[in-house]
Amino acid sequence: MNKQNSIAEKVENIIRTHKFSGAFNDVAIENYKKKAIYYYNDKNFMDYNFLTDFHPYFLSDIFKLFYPIIPEEQKFEITLRVYSFIQTPTKNLLDIMIDIKKYRPDENIAPLREFISSDGVITIFRGTPKQENAPQKSLSWTIKENVAALYAINIPRTKSGYIYTAKINIDDVIAYITNRYEAEVIQYNSVYNVEKQRVCIPTNLNYL
Repeated sequence: MNKQNSIAEKVENIIRTHKFSGAFNDVAIENYKKKAIYYYNDKNFMDYNFLTDFHPYFLSDIFKLFYPIIPEEQKFEITLRVYSFIQTPTKNLLDIMIDIKKYRPDENIAPLREFISSDGVITIFRGTPKQENAPQKSLSWTIKENVAALYAINIPRTKSGYIYTAKINIDDVIAYITNRYEAEVIQYNSVYNVEKQRVCIPTNLNYL
């Protein structure tokens, strides 16, 4: 079996074993296989169509197939594009997100230096509608407490939620993402001094 057929077979297996596989008929699967072969040959992963040509359900799993052949100088940027596009990372993408830290350009985290405190760390926040058992293993944090509050009580419009506050060393940051206006800090298992605060919508604020 040549490498093209191997890629196509792996893509088909990813789709057919996905929990939403019933949403894709044989014609659709054959189309995805052809697209996979195209990108395997062309290797133009910087093309935005790479994100839209594969369904978000299994984009991260297919991306894992291509990650080893992406040029090192492109791995960081392309991975962040995939992460931002699919919203909810899978285990496959989590592994890749951890790996791209070694490809992170210094200029990516340079804007965070203004937030370093006198003791040499950055305070970051994470908002969730429910308590988390291991928030330190959550990728997405922010330097803006008001953004965390939105995720705690406004997304998906709950009446109460939780804001986690933590410290992190700038060198432990995987990436800093500003293109979604969330001042997002990506990390994995590097925060410490994690504190939890329950937040509620004021009773006189009725917008639900």
